[in-house]
Amino acid sequence: MIDDLLELARALGASDVHIQSGCKAKFRIDGELQDHSEFIICYKKIIEWLRDVLDEKMLTKFKERGEVDFAYANNSDRYRVNAFKNHAGISIAVRVISHNLPNCEDCNLPNSVVNLARLESGLVLVTGP
Repeated sequence: MIDDLLELARALGASDVHIQSGCKAKFRIDGELQDHSEFIICYKKIIEWLRDVLDEKMLTKFKERGEVDFAYANNSDRYRVNAFKNHAGISIAVRVISHNLPNCEDCNLPNSVVNLARLESGLVLVTGP
């Protein structure tokens, strides 16, 4: 069920998915959170998914600390995940990793920064207040 939710999020162009046990899943699309009422995932389903995707070391960390960060891949799709316990049970925040890397123009980087990326040797420090 969570994998279906993640596939839908990617298809809709969501950057993030927010899941809280027993509540409507939320997608962040174009900076706005949107409810998706067809996906209400119970505590039990979240626990099952975490047991499927985490190794024993990470599962122990989650149980002891109440939160865990991990990378998740489903076929060629990749995600960064933070699972954490809270007053409502368990929540999961997922960042959808894009298949396409933006180029310098897409990021509106000034030429001075682009030129720094082209340097073949040396150390570049960027500092400031």
